Amino acid sequence: MQGIRIAGLGIALPPTIVTNDDIARMYLEERQRVLNAGIVLTPEEQTAYETNDEWILTRTGIRERRFAEPGETTSDYAARAAHEAWTDAYGDGLEYPEFFILGTVSPDHTQTPPTSVVALRKMHFPPYRHGTQLRGCVTMDVSFACTTPMAALSVGVALIQSGACKRGIVALADLMTRTTGRHHRANSPFAILGDAGAAYALEACTLGLSWFNSPPVFMGGDGGIDGVNENRIKTLAGGSAVPLLAEHLDPRRDDHLMFMDGRSVYEDIVPLVNDRLVPDALEFFGITIEDIDVFTPHQANKRMSEAVVKRLAKQYPHVEFRMATLDCPEGVPIGKSTVPKTHTIIWYDNIDHFGNPTSPATALCVYEARQLGIIKPGTRVFQIAFGGGYSWGSTYFIWGI
Repeated sequence: MQGIRIAGLGIALPPTIVTNDDIARMYLEERQRVLNAGIVLTPEEQTAYETNDEWILTRTGIRERRFAEPGETTSDYAARAAHEAWTDAYGDGLEYPEFFILGTVSPDHTQTPPTSVVALRKMHFPPYRHGTQLRGCVTMDVSFACTTPMAALSVGVALIQSGACKRGIVALADLMTRTTGRHHRANSPFAILGDAGAAYALEACTLGLSWFNSPPVFMGGDGGIDGVNENRIKTLAGGSAVPLLAEHLDPRRDDHLMFMDGRSVYEDIVPLVNDRLVPDALEFFGITIEDIDVFTPHQANKRMSEAVVKRLAKQYPHVEFRMATLDCPEGVPIGKSTVPKTHTIIWYDNIDHFGNPTSPATALCVYEARQLGIIKPGTRVFQIAFGGGYSWGSTYFIWGI
């Protein structure tokens, strides 16, 4: 079995920064569009379009996020991030990757063509046949809600571990701002989402130099009792369960766009992470909490992150948990305890300026934490993600071993 290392890392960010005031304006513009179409809204329905900077910031911790430009697609951001990662690994002398795995929840097209194929074309590699040599590339889309980065990484890692491939790309990209309605601030995640891409270039190495444990990824999923959790984050219409009909497009419903029961998700996910995800992942990887230096979590909600970290501080009172950001890379201690601290863990959070970009969220945390010097050779990184289904997952690796 082969070892695996991260040979390169890249990101792709839209240039357009969208503030909370911009989001509030967009909600009002959407309401006016609906009214101009002759649709009658009740006073309660009209109020649901109203929000402001304070409302968003206090509930999510988000100040700004990035929006893709009109005409740009998920494949554009996957290709840009993948090119940066591949160049980071191998410079300008690009060799053709043996695999291109794209993790996304917002593909360019709902059924076909696969977005990974489109993104690979946009990287402008030479044709498959180079002289007399026929080159191929394992290419696929992977989608597992907000846990998509773990699912995509597991495929790329498995291709190398099995000996089937020596090097390739795991790209993560989403334009989720295109997939949610703007008709109800409480039930639409529009205000928390952002657009972005990120990518890892993975390559084979000796087992002794492998960055990843074997097996490297822990994942799970649970619909809850009678599938109740399946309905917390859901696109109600447009699939085989509920084929899309004209009534689903009513802007008061937007059943073809993603819905989220935010309060229930918060109440469910916090104990799920603390009571199941983290303990089960530690057991799966055969490590203890002291074997972790940095958490790079999915960026769902700042309040949710703080609640999770506070519970972790109670679960592991001998560990000092520090929440770090771009503006405060040394981190702020979370939780109070008189127990002497024997280990420190940094929880890196960047939701304040990226929002929730879905699939690339954990990789964006790794990228920034590396730039800030939080992640350096020898740092033990624990990635966690959770989302629709509910689904959850974790990856553990040692940077630059």
